[in-house]
Amino acid sequence: MKIAIDLDGVLFDTENWFRAYADIFNLDVEGGKVVNDKGLWVEDRFNWDKKTTSEYIRKCSEPVERKAPLMPFAREVLKALEKENELFVITSRGNYHKDEIETTTNRLKKEKLSFKKVLFKRDSKVEACRENGIELMIEDYPENTKELAKNGIKCLYFRDLTDEHIKHKNVVEVRNWGEVAVELIKMGVLKKEDLVVEL
Repeated sequence: MKIAIDLDGVLFDTENWFRAYADIFNLDVEGGKVVNDKGLWVEDRFNWDKKTTSEYIRKCSEPVERKAPLMPFAREVLKALEKENELFVITSRGNYHKDEIETTTNRLKKEKLSFKKVLFKRDSKVEACRENGIELMIEDYPENTKELAKNGIKCLYFRDLTDEHIKHKNVVEVRNWGEVAVELIKMGVLKKEDLVVEL
């Protein structure tokens, strides 16, 4: 099977790092005041103008993308999957700072993760999935998940607690890579005996 994964909030724990840094950054901007606790984007969560948002992105995107750890057991599940499947990355990275593609490529090498293709600068992921014959996408952004599902692409929706639930025949909600493994075994995509996990 051809399977694609998103990076931020799925493979790497960047979303928690971005969120935590935003709260600290906001101390100097709004004195720590949160406008919308359930806001997905910093523009929704805080009362920031475009200049403030740009400064936040400039300061944190490269260091967070370089340092944020892999999600627990992501490596083990991917290593098991690559035995009988083709793995791709489809990400919007490449849009935020000049060295983003190089930083990401180096990080994947450092983590010893290899993929058939890494597709950068993809805000809409339906076209990339169609072009590459992707049958399953592991994604955390609700709008992408809904669009993929509507277009017949199965999704494991890596749902954050603040994100909306998505009810669709092509969507299964997961919260961690343990749940990803369980769902992939149920689908017959992953063999339990291929999954090697050591604590």
